[in-house]
Amino acid sequence: MQGAEIAVRRLLAQRLFGDPFSSPLDVVRWLNAVQSQDYAGAKWALAQRTAGATESDLDRLFDEGAILRTHVARSGDLGAAILVSESSVGQGLRRIDMVAGKAAEDRWERDAAALRDTATALKVPLDEVPDRVAALQARLRQLQRELEEAKRRALSGGGAGGAEVEDVAGIRLLHVLLDGGAGVEEVKAAVDSLYADRLGGDGVALVLGESALAVKVGRGAQGRGLRAGDLAQAAAAATGAKAGGRADFANGGVGDPSRRGEAVAAVREAIAAAGGGS
Repeated sequence: MQGAEIAVRRLLAQRLFGDPFSSPLDVVRWLNAVQSQDYAGAKWALAQRTAGATESDLDRLFDEGAILRTHVARSGDLGAAILVSESSVGQGLRRIDMVAGKAAEDRWERDAAALRDTATALKVPLDEVPDRVAALQARLRQLQRELEEAKRRALSGGGAGGAEVEDVAGIRLLHVLLDGGAGVEEVKAAVDSLYADRLGGDGVALVLGESALAVKVGRGAQGRGLRAGDLAQAAAAATGAKAGGRADFANGGVGDPSRRGEAVAAVREAIAAAGGGS
C-alpha cells in the first residue's frame, strides 16, 4: 500500500472525506473520542464532520452533557457524571457512554422519580422495590407456564378432542374449532397432531382458532387436485381474512370468529368440487 493510498484511507476513516454525519453525536459515536487542545478545537473537530452544524448547537450539546469533555482544568468543571451504557466496538475495545453536568442531574431526578412511583404502585418502601419486582417477575413466569399448560390441555381435551371427521366426495375431512385463546402456534400444533392421529397422514385437516387457522392436505387428496393453500384461502376469505401456503400445508388468519362455520362450509364445498371433477 502506497503512501497516497494510506492518506486517502485515513481521511475516509476519519470522515474528513465522504458524506458528513447528520449530528455531532454521530461523530462522537463513530470516532469514540476526539482529541483537541482547547474547547474551540473540540467544536471545530465535530463541526467539520457534521452537515449544517452551528456553534450554538455544539455549545448546547456540551452544556447539556450529551457530549462529555475530559482533561478539564478542574474536576468541578465536569460536575456529576453517570455511566449510561457500555458496548463492544471491536476486539478488546469497549465504548462507554456517559452523561455529565446538568444532563446527569436530570437523569438522577428522572430515575429517582421513577423509583418513587414504582414504590408507590407496589406499596413498599424504596429499598424493597428490587425484591418485590423480582418476586413479581417470578410469579409472572409461573403464570405463563400455567397458561401454556392450560392451552395444551385444551387442545388435547375439550378443544381438539371435539374434532369431527366426515367423508366428502370420497375424501376424509377433519375440522375443529378451537377457542380459549388458541394462537398461531397452538393451531399449527393441533393440525399436525390431528392430521397424524385421526387421519393417519392423509385426507384434509382443518383447524380454526379465534384468530388463526391451519390446513394440512395429504398426498391422496393432492392427487385429486386439492391444495392446502387454496383451501386455507377459501376458509380465511369466508371469515374476512387472508391465508396462503404450500400444497401440503397452509395457514392464515381468522377475521370474524363467528363465521368459522362458514369457513368449514367453504372448505367442504371446495373438496366436493374437486371430488366431483375427478
